[in-house]
Amino acid sequence: MTKDNDFSEDTKIKVLLWSDRHCCVCGERCGLDIEVHHIDPKGSKDIDNAIPVCYTCHAHLGRYIDSQPRGTKYRFEEIKKRRDQIYERYTRHLVPGILPSVYQRYLGQKIFELPRVGFSIKPVGRFIPVKAIVIIKVFLGGEDLGKISDSKPYYGGDIIWNLNPEITINGNFSIPQKCADSKKELQLELRTTVIDPYERKHELLPVCFSYIRPDGTSKEGDNWFLEPTEFSQLKPYLKTS
Repeated sequence: MTKDNDFSEDTKIKVLLWSDRHCCVCGERCGLDIEVHHIDPKGSKDIDNAIPVCYTCHAHLGRYIDSQPRGTKYRFEEIKKRRDQIYERYTRHLVPGILPSVYQRYLGQKIFELPRVGFSIKPVGRFIPVKAIVIIKVFLGGEDLGKISDSKPYYGGDIIWNLNPEITINGNFSIPQKCADSKKELQLELRTTVIDPYERKHELLPVCFSYIRPDGTSKEGDNWFLEPTEFSQLKPYLKTS
């Protein structure tokens, strides 16, 4: 029998796989001796409220009495972060390196003309297939122009990419025409989320690509270079006027 507030079988299977049946409080391997606990007893049945724990830790999590405080109780946010540490320990080996690129030129040859931009992504190394969500945002002169919104929203986070080992996917997308007409600083921010074979999402750190506008003197013009940070960190150092 199951209780009305019990987690679904799908949720239980996922969190047990993600933790490799280790307690997400003490870190011990449990085998059969493991339970899926509600982090917030009054909370939802969503997977974010679930945590696999051993019998001992399950008892400790519900034992603290606020009216008679002894020691330091586990706070919900602390429990979630500790759980995510365990999940990461047993799933990070499933995530390949990801090599993304945006470009106008390839091997010195002009391929795309703004506002069209080339894009490629490749999982690096011999990994099992994974899925990914790709979101690219456009910034012109420091202004957020939003996500790429082509007719097929591959770059807006609405379509899941299938990434197979060592296979490069090449694509392209359009940015607003005013990005091509303007002389202002132009950046693209890339956020990639990898979905491993156990359906756990791994958010990679965001990066930016800055556009070098052609000036007739530089061979590097009319192309993009990688900025190893997100746009909010980069913005104070840009000329936005």
